Order: sequence, then structure tokens, then C-alpha cells
Amino acid sequence: MFQGRLFFYAVFLGGILLLAYDCMRLLRIFVRHRQWAMAAEEIVFWIAAAAAIYSMIYHCNSGAVRNYIVCGMGLGMLLYRSFLSSFFIRGMSWILRPVRKTFQIFKTFMKNAAKLLKSAVSRRTIKVRKLRYRRQGDHDGGE
Repeated sequence: MFQGRLFFYAVFLGGILLLAYDCMRLLRIFVRHRQWAMAAEEIVFWIAAAAAIYSMIYHCNSGAVRNYIVCGMGLGMLLYRSFLSSFFIRGMSWILRPVRKTFQIFKTFMKNAAKLLKSAVSRRTIKVRKLRYRRQGDHDGGE
């Protein structure tokens, strides 16, 4: 009974790890990453995955690695990849596309607003300088 429950935990953990990896893949699809950032994400993900696996094995089996635990995690990953991964990626892509489009529109609006503000400030600065120059000329010529 104990081995069966531990096998189920391993299957579940394998699926959860691949779900987390799919979330990372979605992040990469919708947000541009540089090569070093992707490498850092990979390192952090696999360290976190190793910590999760170690924690599960330590708490459930006193740290003893058994073949059925490794097979259970592999089976969980295989089942998730075969049946749920494509639905998850498609579904989240369908949900996140409008969010990405809205973000792009907002980003474009903010850039244009910043350019407009910068242009208005620079024009105002030029007008102020011209006024100061004229005022100095009035004072110089009047005395």
C-alpha cells in the first residue's frame, strides 16, 4: 500500500514538473528572452525540480531512491506530455494572446505619450528661452 501511494505521488510530481516546464515555455513564447536569460531560467528550473524530487523522496521514503519512484515520475511526465500538454499550451495561448495584444497596445500608447510629452517639454523650453532672451534685450536697450 505504501509503495502504491509513493508511486502515485511520483506520477503526480512528474506531471506537475512538466506542467511547470510548459509554463516556462509559454513565458518564452509570449515574452522575448535573450540567450543568457533562457539559460538562467533553465538552471533555476532544474535546481527547483531537483529540490522538489529530493524533498518528495526524503519525506516519503527517508531519502531512499527506488526504481518505481523513478519510473513513476517518468510515467507522469509521459502521461502529461501525451494527453494534457498540447491542450494546456493551446488553451493558455488562446487566453494569453489578447493579453499580449493589449499589453502591446498599452506599450505603444505609453511610448507615444512619452514622445509627445518630451516634445512638448522641449518646445516649452525653447519658448521660455526666447522669452528670457527678449526680456534681457528689453532691459538692456531701455537703460
